[in-house]
Amino acid sequence: MDRIGKAIQLWSAENGKSIGESGHGYNGQGFGAFHGYSGPYPPPSLEGILRESGYLTGDLSVNSGYMLTPCTTYSDTRRVVLSIANPAPPTTIVEQDTASGCTSGWIDLYTGQTNQGYNRNFLKAY
Repeated sequence: MDRIGKAIQLWSAENGKSIGESGHGYNGQGFGAFHGYSGPYPPPSLEGILRESGYLTGDLSVNSGYMLTPCTTYSDTRRVVLSIANPAPPTTIVEQDTASGCTSGWIDLYTGQTNQGYNRNFLKAY
């Protein structure tokens, strides 16, 4: 997660904008599934933009369940990286969410705090 978070920070600093303005990720808004989407016209993956720009190298196959969400708004340069940790972290997802200082409703969706979550149990804000 730290490698992804640092890559996002470097990309945003060099490009002077949020990865949410990169045209990658869900609806081109820089969040959602990290490795990309299926379907007839999937947008470029967030992993792809970070690899192509040289900020991310190596194998991330240990955990293919990474997801990204804005910390607050799409244009916010901070992003939250979420994953499924096994074993689960000692702190609850609510405690992690509070500690992040982020308020995006997507966090609730991706962590299962709503009825239709993706059940990620570990998050860090970058």
